[in-house]
Amino acid sequence: MIHRRLTESWNIETWGEPERHGSNWFYMHRDGLQNQPVVYVSTSYDGSGRALLDPNSLSRDGTVSLRSMAISNDGHLFAYALSDDGSDWQTWHVRDVASGKDRPDLIRWSKFGGGAWRRDGSGFYYGAFDPPLDRARLKSVNRFHKLYFHRLGTPQKNDVLVYTRQDDPRWLLTGEVSDDGRYLVIQANHDVDVKNALLLQDLSNPGSPIVPLIAQPEAQYKFIGNIGQVLYVQTDDHAAHYRVVAIDMRRPQPENWRTGILGTARIGRPTTRSATIRPHPVSTGLT
Repeated sequence: MIHRRLTESWNIETWGEPERHGSNWFYMHRDGLQNQPVVYVSTSYDGSGRALLDPNSLSRDGTVSLRSMAISNDGHLFAYALSDDGSDWQTWHVRDVASGKDRPDLIRWSKFGGGAWRRDGSGFYYGAFDPPLDRARLKSVNRFHKLYFHRLGTPQKNDVLVYTRQDDPRWLLTGEVSDDGRYLVIQANHDVDVKNALLLQDLSNPGSPIVPLIAQPEAQYKFIGNIGQVLYVQTDDHAAHYRVVAIDMRRPQPENWRTGILGTARIGRPTTRSATIRPHPVSTGLT
């Protein structure tokens, strides 16, 4: 009786929000009794799709799970990260969307954050730690998170170290590429603190340095998008219910920020951080 009632209660079909990449639409779908949703791809937002990745079929006991995924701008390549036995460690694979087959690319020892493709589909950014010792693979403390760039079709040993911090081993890094492909935006959180710094690299200028846009993690800052050299950032800096600010890279100092959308403002001390654009002393530029 209890088993039947629970089965009926859990048997609810769910759909994820579709995303368009190139001419393809990607979405998640789970019938009521599947442990994990299946990734589908379709050439139309209202058409029937085909299964691109079914995590439920990857292991008999359901211990392999889909943790992260990143889709190239043209919708031709699907990078996805799997974890085993509930571990935070992720292994990245790259699947050709048209054929449904995996490419030889394989990236191990990734942890935290997702993947971010370059607009030209040449490769993607991901976060990782140095490989742990085998005997401590699941219980060692990880230090000095690193942001890498993986060029498609090359071995992981050739991946380029884009950015890391040497001032403190507890920084965690996440990379994001702007929709126009011009900027790499790096979010840096100190350990589990929700406050973060933001750093920037101009990908339109090969070899350009990584510079701090928001140098100190005094609030939460989330990159939304950009129009040319104007970046839009959601923040709770002096806004308890958040606000959206426009930051012009030609005048990035906080006194020049323009508020576009404002929630409930909070009273607090004026910000004193510096937004001076200069090369970061512990970054490495990607050529």
